[in-house]
Amino acid sequence: MGITTNIVLVVLFTEISLFTILLSPFTSLKKSFVKLTNSLTFAIRHILMAIYSMIFLLFIDSLIKILKTKNEMPYTNYNSEISHTYYSKNVYLSSFTLFLAIVYKRFTILLLNLYKEEEKAEVLKKQAINQSTYVSELVSKNEEKEEIIKKLYNEIESKSKEVKCSEVLVKQAKNNQDEYLKLLEKYNKLVDLVDNKKNR
Repeated sequence: MGITTNIVLVVLFTEISLFTILLSPFTSLKKSFVKLTNSLTFAIRHILMAIYSMIFLLFIDSLIKILKTKNEMPYTNYNSEISHTYYSKNVYLSSFTLFLAIVYKRFTILLLNLYKEEEKAEVLKKQAINQSTYVSELVSKNEEKEEIIKKLYNEIESKSKEVKCSEVLVKQAKNNQDEYLKLLEKYNKLVDLVDNKKNR
């Protein structure tokens, strides 16, 4: 095995172990791991891009060499059969590694989005709970104010009845006063008549 094949195998087993971690049921471990992988430093990203570029070149090189060995006389010698098998293995390893790298990147992006949405959902739940308590407080205050309004309305009705009663009493007093004044006038006229008759 060459050094490139060893590097491909190391990257492949690393990706498999990363997927194992991501598929584990420990959410706190996954959250921290996803945030760590998405916040890799610039240098580490360049190193990974260089490794994946090397793996991609190995994939292309192995494909070209497989095509060359196929174009030769089919398995004319033992070395061409061994090299064909070796290049086929390199194609499978490198293609699977590249495929897993793409899937891993997309999977971590999806998980990160999922965790962000879960955090937003938690915030929304807290806001909903706070708003429901606020609304219940407003409803209770509104009910208290409605009770106060009903009491005030009842007081207004009782006061309006009292005002009507006092208006009736005022009218009765005015009528009594008018009657009294009429009677007083009549009395005075009668007294004047009687005095006039006596004086004559």
